Amino acid sequence: MIGETEARMKRIALGIALALPLAAVAADALECSIKATKRMSREELAALAKVKEEDARKTALAWVNAPKVGSAKGGLGVEEGCLVYAYDVVLPAKRDPEEVIIDAGTGQILTRKPGDGAR
Repeated sequence: MIGETEARMKRIALGIALALPLAAVAADALECSIKATKRMSREELAALAKVKEEDARKTALAWVNAPKVGSAKGGLGVEEGCLVYAYDVVLPAKRDPEEVIIDAGTGQILTRKPGDGAR
């Protein structure tokens, strides 16, 4: 009886140990309106995008309060299986750029991350 209970507990512990990394990956995944793969051509990606690049760039600059003084480098691409516009927004007063990721289907900001020191 004790051996059976111990074996069951070990199976449960193993199941939890195997499931945790999957849960962590799912928690970090972007929620977006258009799914895409990195294997798709630029033309295929552009055909899927509903938001114009100019509008996405304006959104990125406005989000970091730099619609006229900052610069945004980047463009259309695939991040975590999502079709997005990803920009590194450089502000004159800051050393590191801010990364802003915008949904290419809705124009909504998906994430914003402070720069990592790389230029």
